[in-house]
Amino acid sequence: MENELPVTPKEIFIASSKTCGPCSQLKNRVEREGLTVDIKYFEDELDLFIKHGIKAVPRLIIVDGETVEKIQGQDDIIQYLKDNIKN
Repeated sequence: MENELPVTPKEIFIASSKTCGPCSQLKNRVEREGLTVDIKYFEDELDLFIKHGIKAVPRLIIVDGETVEKIQGQDDIIQYLKDNIKN
């Protein structure tokens, strides 16, 4: 339809830290599963973490307009990526 607004894609990334053991484990698991997702590091993206209220890592962050969903736990993150991300 000619009056439809363009769909804004969700921004999806893993909030991580370079010194976090569980974050490293999650990154390795994502790679083993053959999944593709951006990883944002607290040390490099402090403003982004503050903007979205990210206070703990690792977390899968889904930004959809003004809505920010945070998923924790390796199993839940991997399952969300498998169910929702096209590689």
